[in-house]
Amino acid sequence: MRITVKLSAGIWSLLSVFAVLVYIGSFNCGTTDTGEPATIDSIKVVCPNGGEQFTVGDSLKVTWSIDTLLVRSLQVFLSIDSGKSYFGITDSAIRDLKPRGEYTWKIPATLPDGDLQVPVPSTGCMIKIQEYNASYLRDMSDAVFSIKPQS
Repeated sequence: MRITVKLSAGIWSLLSVFAVLVYIGSFNCGTTDTGEPATIDSIKVVCPNGGEQFTVGDSLKVTWSIDTLLVRSLQVFLSIDSGKSYFGITDSAIRDLKPRGEYTWKIPATLPDGDLQVPVPSTGCMIKIQEYNASYLRDMSDAVFSIKPQS
């Protein structure tokens, strides 16, 4: 559920303080009707967001929009099993964020998983972007996209 409210300048200051309290974790957002923790709509995956098709070796540009009041640094993850598990694709936190941003990643043939190498090609790929220090501030692709092997 999303609530949209038009605010005057005076009320905006009060909401800014509230947003900071949410960010530092002193406000419990509760749970959704599915029992999952409720999330704040502060990060939005723009692309890939479902239906796209890429090939191993392509440069995949992950794009997002964020609320810079709440989000200070990001991590980007890839799932190849429709969101059941994720691999980090950023080596460290992405900082110096603007309301719209991007991260370009060259798609490898495999991803490390401990001592194993997991093949990347999949029809069940999803991106997850989350705040580096607050995993409840996150968004995932709305639907799966595909990564096919090189020809």
